[in-house]
Amino acid sequence: MGRFWAVFAALTILFSGTVLGQASTGLSNPDFEEGKPGQVPAGWFVPPMLEEQGYRVEVAAEEAVSGEQCARMWYAGAGPATGFGNVIQTFRADGYRGKRVRFRAAVRMDGAGAGRGQLWLRVDREGNRRGFFENMGDRPITSDAWEHYEIMGEVEPDAEWINIGCMLVGTGQVWIDDVSFEVVGAVVRDFQASRPIEGRGLENLAALSRLAGYVRHFHPSDQAAAADWDRLTISAVRYVEDARSAGELADRLTDIFAAIAPTVRVFETGGAAATSPFSPRAVSGLQVARWEHYGFGSPGSHSIYSSTRVYHPSAEEAAAVWSSELGGGVSCHVPLAVYADEQGTLPRVAGPTSRPAWMVSEDFRISGQDRSTRLAAVILGWNVLEHSYPYFEVVGTDWQAVLPEALASAANDGDEQAFCETLRRMVAKLRDGHGGVIFSRYGSVFVPPVELGWVEDRIVVSRVDAAEVRALRPGDVVEAVDGVKAEELLGQKEELVSAATDAARRRLAAWELLSGLRDSPVEVRVRRGSGEAIVESLKRSVTAQWLWHDPRRPGQMAEVRPGVYYLDINTLTGEQFNQALARLEKAKGIVIDFRGYPQIDTSIISHLIDGPVTCAQWHVPAISKPDRTDMGFQFSNWPVAPIGPKLTAKVAFITDSRAISYAETYLGMVEHYRLGEIVGEPTAGTNGNVNVIDLPGGYRITFTGMKVLKQDGSRHHGVGIRPTVPVGRTVEGVRDGRDELLEKAVAVVEGQ
Repeated sequence: MGRFWAVFAALTILFSGTVLGQASTGLSNPDFEEGKPGQVPAGWFVPPMLEEQGYRVEVAAEEAVSGEQCARMWYAGAGPATGFGNVIQTFRADGYRGKRVRFRAAVRMDGAGAGRGQLWLRVDREGNRRGFFENMGDRPITSDAWEHYEIMGEVEPDAEWINIGCMLVGTGQVWIDDVSFEVVGAVVRDFQASRPIEGRGLENLAALSRLAGYVRHFHPSDQAAAADWDRLTISAVRYVEDARSAGELADRLTDIFAAIAPTVRVFETGGAAATSPFSPRAVSGLQVARWEHYGFGSPGSHSIYSSTRVYHPSAEEAAAVWSSELGGGVSCHVPLAVYADEQGTLPRVAGPTSRPAWMVSEDFRISGQDRSTRLAAVILGWNVLEHSYPYFEVVGTDWQAVLPEALASAANDGDEQAFCETLRRMVAKLRDGHGGVIFSRYGSVFVPPVELGWVEDRIVVSRVDAAEVRALRPGDVVEAVDGVKAEELLGQKEELVSAATDAARRRLAAWELLSGLRDSPVEVRVRRGSGEAIVESLKRSVTAQWLWHDPRRPGQMAEVRPGVYYLDINTLTGEQFNQALARLEKAKGIVIDFRGYPQIDTSIISHLIDGPVTCAQWHVPAISKPDRTDMGFQFSNWPVAPIGPKLTAKVAFITDSRAISYAETYLGMVEHYRLGEIVGEPTAGTNGNVNVIDLPGGYRITFTGMKVLKQDGSRHHGVGIRPTVPVGRTVEGVRDGRDELLEKAVAVVEGQ
């Protein structure tokens, strides 16, 4: 899951503002009748890099919905699919600007167990800015029957290009036909302007937040499961915020949830519920439904996490009711189980014959520019974390206190981009190295070709591209950025960074010090030794990905001393490692660099062991009650078996806070089974499968969805893998261009 979204985000950024293929002035070849079978459809484009990964697209003269031909896309690679295929068309936005549009296509999926289809629509605005974006990530296509799917969106007034397409995520094959793109009306904004929350508004919104979480995630009625929670929560925010009393708040909350949770009761605290929960006259033959969560299951996700309504024959379970004070002077009774018959859950209530006055219209455009959308996003995101994040007891965060802070900030944010910082501050409180915020309308982050680091308690220039940077040099101590003291700015950035350790947070914050818009200027003041200050104005000309690739390393594999081999786990592939085994068998020493993310499976471990070993302990939360009450865990791990030949050379592993997740899985086995010395600095202290939360407005939160313990059952989160040979960088070493961690690792395997 995590790797796919990283790849998709990278490709979206890469193609943002770029005309893909031969762009036209409107949709062309929508029914794939142009072109011969076996060829790429005329007017459509397939990125070469995706073809290289094994994905193919061609016209097919069979099973068409419209006309004689359709298109099919499939995975033809030899190994497991790690990415996605994509067929794309781009055309000018002329005639669509300021309009609400519909992208529609007939799609069916073969082999949905291993893959899924997704339509997508993206608008590119002037100045390489991102406009509307939707990719059906929350409702992927898995049916093997032809059905029409659609995306409704808005084309901004300054739009230049419109991009549409269909993805195949994973394996299998997806069929596409009968594509259309049309204007469906004018844009209905009805945005609420930014303003502070006043009076008892914050209490009202906090009460709504808690009740929405209880009903959405724990009340198993059919109506609640089928609700459009984005629009419902946006509407509810607008309706309850100005309630003037506890009684009025209880009435409005009842109005909101009556149709989707008819057995839920909301009442003034200290009073009595209006009526008792529903109980049928006869329970014989009925089932009882309840939610069963393993972590948090995102809609349409194929991850390890799941959220499922389960049905049991026992009628006794229907007595389970969650009672809680919501704040704002109101309380609730929320049944955690409901009766069900063959037609569905009980009681069945008729939906409203017309849209309630408090509900936003179907044409309302969900956007982070709208105040109520931002507040709804906080409510929905906060709740998933409140009920499923497994590390609150470890990190010590008062998550209840985070809710009003985030709501107050979201209400007053100036625009959709400012709201990103509100979400980032909220997620940073998780102290989770996987914690992050992705905004679909925000393009790539740019930096000048300068890397900053925290070295000997100072912010130091650690790497530059000398071809573009005139004055700054490695080892320079940074004093100010755009006139702001470097330490002060670092503190501001740290508030936005989610990390499990201080070292990881500081490294990421240092990397962000110079970030900004593409080609924008940034002024940096440094001091070299005891000399005068040096000031240079730099241009943010490269993406932040530049920071992750260090060309100073010896290479994927290199003999750094006679008989001593260096392996870079960031770039080394399994095939390259296998080809090098003959040389490594004869090596005197092997240094393996884990400062980053492995591109290879655990085969290296297999060649270092005599018998089977196991990875760390994975504990997926098993959740049946709100607020993590009585949370259990589903345990698993997996073994690694020995493979010959065994490498007998002395081995050292280099690491620092860039080693996260899968790298820590590797190093955890090294640590527990003592497979070699670990040289450098502690790892990021974050492991486990990433989970995602999609929020209204195009925002996505990522976080660690499971608890990971070391092999012996001790804590890993925030601890990580500690070096057996601690080594840190020095300003002098950075200035001299030395890799002090590599030097020490080589000395260790040479017995020095």
